[in-house]
Amino acid sequence: MSFNAFWQPRSLKRLVMIAFILIITPIGFMLYKTSDVLEAQLQLSYLQTQNAIEMSQQGSLLERSAEDIVRSANQYQIVQSDTLRERLNEQINAFRNLLAVQTFLTEKNTTLVKFTQILNNLENNPSSEFINDLTLMILELAELPSPLH
Repeated sequence: MSFNAFWQPRSLKRLVMIAFILIITPIGFMLYKTSDVLEAQLQLSYLQTQNAIEMSQQGSLLERSAEDIVRSANQYQIVQSDTLRERLNEQINAFRNLLAVQTFLTEKNTTLVKFTQILNNLENNPSSEFINDLTLMILELAELPSPLH
């Protein structure tokens, strides 16, 4: 069978088969590429969901830690113990580390910057005005936009 004979089929069946193969080949290739793209999107979606969950947990941990600092600062104000002062400074340093991570993960937020300034003031002088400021900042921290929205 020569090349010309192949392109001039003698039967309709051969013509339909050639047309079918010519049409199905690009469609099959597109289906294969689409499945690859969907797989990549699925992986990306999974990673973004994991990051959002971690950021949300980090925010909750920040809020609980800030409340613990307020509690410890109030205790120190009443008792004036060196042990309580050391514990307060340890909590402030741990909170500062958490805050640095949260600030790195989110955009530079003025609330988080104010929080750092209040922590510095509270560490140097745990007086009632800084405790009140910290209490107000906890409320602002709770109102920060969630990464899940």
